[in-house]
Amino acid sequence: TSAAPKEGVKIKILRTDTTIILQSSQQNVTKLIGNVKLYQDSVLMTCDSAILVNEQQLFAYDSVTIQQGDSLTAFANYLEYDGSTRQAYLEGDVVLLNGSRQLYTDRLDYDLNTKVASYYYGATLVSDSTQLSSKRGYYYVDEEKAAFKDSVVVTDPDFYLRTDTLQYSLALSTVYFRAPTLITADSSDIYCEDGFYDTENGLAEFRENAQY
Repeated sequence: TSAAPKEGVKIKILRTDTTIILQSSQQNVTKLIGNVKLYQDSVLMTCDSAILVNEQQLFAYDSVTIQQGDSLTAFANYLEYDGSTRQAYLEGDVVLLNGSRQLYTDRLDYDLNTKVASYYYGATLVSDSTQLSSKRGYYYVDEEKAAFKDSVVVTDPDFYLRTDTLQYSLALSTVYFRAPTLITADSSDIYCEDGFYDTENGLAEFRENAQY
């Protein structure tokens, strides 16, 4: 991009061991090496090395962290961040921490405006003693809910669940079935195509072709 960034868009350098500045008629490229620390508004970013273009496009490498406010932190090996749209792409051993919940994946898109994380190559969400995994999904930080799609598996001390589409309210510790679902609990098998399971209170309702 050649346009000068607005003040709120600028990614500012707090710390680095080495700075190399390259300039052209349209781009200002800054290479940062060693103990890099940057920020934009309420977003703090650290890494081992980075390339910053026009104070708004960031490419960060190794030991990358993003901290938004005091409730969300992400770790990765590589980060692409657009300061103008506040869109982040993380890759390599990605971990998203939100309170006591952890999301593990290898590739993650995160919108810092809406606080929505999305993945398309598989991920696992751990919330207390419940573990949920799927090939695709969305995690809504502010709304405390997640949506899972394709090869969904839920593992809990009290049950094991397989389905194709599922929603999970983290605030209510409740799983909502949205597709043909098979649940194994103790020596019982339960099938349904709609319903919910309140994992905290042990209350469930199975609807649509329900079988026990």
